[in-house]
Amino acid sequence: MWTTAISIGKEYEKEFDYMVGKFERSRDLTFATGTSRYRNFIEIAAEDRCGAAVTKKVIEVIADIVLIYFKASYIKSRLITAAQKPSDPMAVLISSLVYFDAGIENRLINRLIERQSEYAVDGIFLFRMRELLENWDELCALSTSLLSSEPAESDIVNLTSFLIDASDAKKNKIKISDGASPEIFNLSTGEKAYVHDIFSDEKQNLIGAVIGCYPEEIFVEKEGRIADTFKKIVKINRSIPNYGTF
Repeated sequence: MWTTAISIGKEYEKEFDYMVGKFERSRDLTFATGTSRYRNFIEIAAEDRCGAAVTKKVIEVIADIVLIYFKASYIKSRLITAAQKPSDPMAVLISSLVYFDAGIENRLINRLIERQSEYAVDGIFLFRMRELLENWDELCALSTSLLSSEPAESDIVNLTSFLIDASDAKKNKIKISDGASPEIFNLSTGEKAYVHDIFSDEKQNLIGAVIGCYPEEIFVEKEGRIADTFKKIVKINRSIPNYGTF
């Protein structure tokens, strides 16, 4: 029987919930959750033949926590004050910084943690990710040097467009569904985008999901706050292509 354990500080509630949700949808493993005074735990077990696949899954989930949740929090703390609520253009910029260099950073995380037998997620981040933090500091320093203390929307848009264009990820066609609860579909891959909880504003989390798909063109049924936010960054199209049903 293959086993491992993941732990994270209790202050990271939404990160813990994200991990639990991911493992609930995996058929190759079983898990149980536990708690101590300061930490939450996930104990994972799988058949030996599934060990390599489950290890890969665990590393992917930890990478999401570090490269999306922790990175978003780190960047927000340097671009806006704790009392500020980010504007929609600033949410786009923060999301663009989060997903910039994601491929390189994923490879770095895999190299750092692939030989671990157990995983203290926040400990790994705080004590083994100095190279990541240096990269994030450089991104934040570049952003703050290009933006004034009270940046105009046009400055934020220009920097965001540069980051999207400079990313080495494949650009995709994205659809934003209509309705009370909009959803994001990556038409190029045929997948529904996961909406990560990195902003307090639900619409800004949807904006982050769009950026996470590396948009080249966005298709909308009708224009609204999300589409309006992207008008000056990528092409917006009201003609929905027939890419099948999601």
